Amino acid sequence: QIALLGDTGFLFSSGELSPAAALGVLPRFADSSSRLVVDSALDLAYSVEDNLVTDAVRPNYERYIAKLLGARAQRLGFAKRAGESMDDTLLRPRVQRGMGIVAADPATRQEARRLTEAWLHDSSAVDTEMLGTVLSIAAASGDVALFDALEAAAEKEQDRRVRRQILEALGRFRDPAAVEKGLGLVLSGKFDIREAGGVAWTLSGDRATRQMVFDWVKRSWDPLSAALPEQYTAGLVWATTGFCDAAHRDEISAFFGPRLAKVSGGPNNLEKVLDIVGICIGRRAQQEAGVTAFLQAY
Repeated sequence: QIALLGDTGFLFSSGELSPAAALGVLPRFADSSSRLVVDSALDLAYSVEDNLVTDAVRPNYERYIAKLLGARAQRLGFAKRAGESMDDTLLRPRVQRGMGIVAADPATRQEARRLTEAWLHDSSAVDTEMLGTVLSIAAASGDVALFDALEAAAEKEQDRRVRRQILEALGRFRDPAAVEKGLGLVLSGKFDIREAGGVAWTLSGDRATRQMVFDWVKRSWDPLSAALPEQYTAGLVWATTGFCDAAHRDEISAFFGPRLAKVSGGPNNLEKVLDIVGICIGRRAQQEAGVTAFLQAY
């Protein structure tokens, strides 16, 4: 991955700087006037979250992201302004997601919840290009009551694009009861299984909910494999790509190995997933300590 940083055209490869060193450099570029520069900075800042930020320094990482994005997020707000640049329009969702989901900023989450509740009563309350972001931020700290309200909205929604955004938000909840309800939607028949499956896929991308998804796949294997086309069954293993330790690598192999052996594409998918997890384990062994040391200063 090559990152373009700075209006002067400063280039560096993430392979040439350690993640810890990159985190130290990024504040110089987060307020750049170039959207490409900011996007690259955010790519690097977010890249450490999943498997290099330990629980012990998670609050430090959240403070780092909030400091990195706070001023720009405040300037951008949640609503498009008359005459604003296209760069601001395109950056707004990513910056606010960073503040509300990655940094867990209370004010950002509160505003997203307010806007979500307003949108549930009036669809014009949120700009079209910000709807998915607003709903996802609200969901990240949302309760079962909000889940139920969004589920009901999804059932009524006729616009497939909007329904997809709502279903993505249903995969952003971290409340365990809401997560279980989200997984239950996949086989509920309320939505096309290909749409509802996106809820589980989104949940598998968050380390806070990934284990719940894996447990659900294991206990629901028979009905899932019966309901899904073969290529989708073969793809269920991809829900485990975020794990980054030897114990989970072994568990993935033990569970999916015999079940995917005779599924078209299954063995190949399993091999790729095990390779991805193995690479992550190696990266973590080399880089986690440096990221931890850097974040301890925040």
